[in-house]
Amino acid sequence: DFIANPKATGYQSLHVRANIKGRNYLFKIRTTEMTTSSRTGLVREWFAHKKVPSSFEVELREMLDILGTDEDLSYREMIAVSGKKAIYTYTPKGDPVELPAHSIVLDFAFKVHTDVGKRCIMARIGKRQVAPDALLEDGDQVEIICQKEPVRFEPDIQHRCQTPRARAELSKLFRQRRESLASMIGESILRQELKRYGLPYEILENPGMASIMGPLGARELPELFLGLGEGRFRLRELINEIKTCLYAGKETLQPPTGSLNRIELATLDPACIKFSRCCNPVPTEKGLYGLLSERGLSVHQKECATITSLQVQREDVVEVRWRLKETLVPKPQSILILEAPSRNRVLMMLGVAPEEMRISEIELLSSQPSRTSAWQINFQVDTLQGLKNILVHLGKTGMAFEFGLEQ
Repeated sequence: DFIANPKATGYQSLHVRANIKGRNYLFKIRTTEMTTSSRTGLVREWFAHKKVPSSFEVELREMLDILGTDEDLSYREMIAVSGKKAIYTYTPKGDPVELPAHSIVLDFAFKVHTDVGKRCIMARIGKRQVAPDALLEDGDQVEIICQKEPVRFEPDIQHRCQTPRARAELSKLFRQRRESLASMIGESILRQELKRYGLPYEILENPGMASIMGPLGARELPELFLGLGEGRFRLRELINEIKTCLYAGKETLQPPTGSLNRIELATLDPACIKFSRCCNPVPTEKGLYGLLSERGLSVHQKECATITSLQVQREDVVEVRWRLKETLVPKPQSILILEAPSRNRVLMMLGVAPEEMRISEIELLSSQPSRTSAWQINFQVDTLQGLKNILVHLGKTGMAFEFGLEQ
């Protein structure tokens, strides 16, 4: 009931989900006034009668536009930002750019222009070159340095941004990356599932697919792939509909049991892929399971208690494997050796480590003398294949260690 309890954006409606003859439906019930308000907004209609908006109206218009296009931002965040103390920064030409206090370079870049923000790789403040997440101070003159293609920002930078515009634009970029991966996954698992039942992939081009996709809210195949990859559409129900409506009277294979559909990846993008902390999976391992959602792919170990407790069906989970030689490891990594017999043993082990391991720091963690000691090894490695070689090498030493991937 979004009438008694409106959404953060002010949206009002009654939502009713129903299953009619095996098909899922979502009914939205609202008044004409609620529909008009959700589409246009009351204040925006008031703006339509103004010729030259004031600075306050311009700011409010921008906020309303963002709230109307990005569901990840709430009006509470907007109010919090609008009430912050402002700082004044300047373009190289001396034009002032007003920003909330504690803004970073990326806030400035998106304030200048959306495309500038998307392609910002660094900035020049005076004689200093700084990163996109560098903090700005009152009076800074900022020159944005861009590359030709959009930057693949890390999700963490969104939380450091202070302006709604920067947060909203970053949210769109991350959503596009998630949707790209989800579409690939959705098409892959549908292709595999059709093959399991002996159904030709070309059946998706049958005009009758429109009547199957319609109730799901998918008008075209790309929307169907996206819904499957995000876990919004049930693969088993879709296959049953295809068999019943488009393949009636024809023989199919027996329903598959046991083995999962498999996807192969060549990315560790944290905007799309989450490695669950409940079981600490490592992408170099086999037997990893992925749960599909609109927030991305959640990766677990096969024996993870979370997977067991959810009691999911075979079609709701995918087996995940990485193309080790192709997948880059962009961030520095750390290994914790729990019980090393001696310093010499640690150094000897590292001295014969695979050449892919570029060690940056070796730190003794034990403060008290004992028969065994704990060490932290910080290093860099180029690919997952190199990481696997390192972990295999450590496993052969007999020393207990812990490793969690830094994305």
